Amino acid sequence: MRDLKLIADNILSYIKEQGAEQAACKLKQSVTSEISYLNGKFSLLRTLEDEIANLEIIQDKRYASLGGNRLDDAELKTLADDCFKGLASADPDEARRFVPAGEAVQKEKTSGVLEADREAMFRLLQEFIEDVAKNYPTLLISELYLEHDYEESYKAFSSGANFHEINGSYQVVLNCSSVVGEKSSSFFYNGLMTEDIATPLIEREPFKSDLKMIAEQYKAEPLEKGFAGSVVMTPACLDDMLYYLAANFTGDLALLTESSPWRDRLGEQVVDSRLNLRVAPLDERFVGGSLATSEGFAAENYDLFRQGKLQCFSLSDYVARKTGRERAKNSEQYSYYVLEAEETEPLEDLIKGIDRGIYMMRFSGGEPAGNGDFAGVIKNSFLIENGKLTRPLREVMLSSNLEKLFLNIGGYSSEHINDGFKDLPWVRFDNVGISSK
Repeated sequence: MRDLKLIADNILSYIKEQGAEQAACKLKQSVTSEISYLNGKFSLLRTLEDEIANLEIIQDKRYASLGGNRLDDAELKTLADDCFKGLASADPDEARRFVPAGEAVQKEKTSGVLEADREAMFRLLQEFIEDVAKNYPTLLISELYLEHDYEESYKAFSSGANFHEINGSYQVVLNCSSVVGEKSSSFFYNGLMTEDIATPLIEREPFKSDLKMIAEQYKAEPLEKGFAGSVVMTPACLDDMLYYLAANFTGDLALLTESSPWRDRLGEQVVDSRLNLRVAPLDERFVGGSLATSEGFAAENYDLFRQGKLQCFSLSDYVARKTGRERAKNSEQYSYYVLEAEETEPLEDLIKGIDRGIYMMRFSGGEPAGNGDFAGVIKNSFLIENGKLTRPLREVMLSSNLEKLFLNIGGYSSEHINDGFKDLPWVRFDNVGISSK
């Protein structure tokens, strides 16, 4: 493997010699080992090596960036020269900067499993395939994918900040459906990032919860009539809604264009008062998570909501300076969520309190409007009647508003799922409009 620090130091020196006032050099090298099981047979076993370079330059308040896939000295100098050429067409922008010298730090981290155990990877998949066939005979595995990623990155900034990270982890992705004769369910997918490939997958979340539900989905029937009721979202489905919520109301574009309904509501209650949401890439429960923001500031965990009150916006330093606000403490705005509620109850009790509703495992819809209105298809769902899951449903429609949805939370499960990217409970949303497709 290459010496990323030496390469970065050399190219930053070259960029400074050409007159750059500020610069950033972000280098990455990775090795990926993949095993894939597709349509009933193992179809892929390979190892890939990759190199990525990204150079950013600020000169005369103009900014330009370019990326490449070679770390050779000559290639990087050519990339830098082309980046300088790009400055000529850029407009001056005083908000552009990298971390200043007074806030520059140096950090390094090595974590995870750095070498792939290919034999153990194969055993894990083979065991899972056999367990699924034995315990859930109606399930058809369309694709089962397992990879080990070794990744080394080095980010260096002209102010003296640098961050050296080495990480190794496994990622599993499952795509499946249930099939009996001519009856079949909608396809379902979920995944897990982990350092542990000794524990059987069938015993691990999210697969443990998902498989028994999907196995019954082949019997799905249409919803006869729409109603207003409750929706219980699984952690994976909730993650999608949290992404929409953060991006639409707290993210760069929403604040830069002033489309966010929350732009003047910092410190106010904007979601359910029991909801606490932390963006925590440095939490030990997660795999990965960057040490630095995109502009070179040391990353920290931060609260987005505390007791339902908006604590900050998910802003880059650039947009924060453009809008006169504070930047977010890390650049992982839409992942590494930890949701902890002031009050919780077992999932079974959460469902018992519903007269009529939907257990929702997947949502398919377009991006919400600027005000949070959205509509889409609920897939892989079950009808809830009198506190019980009664029958699987074929695609039904959900239409709501993100802000209204998160202000009408009926409860949180005490159970959580941590899939390596997020740690979330099941959440019940009340007074939701549900209709037949």
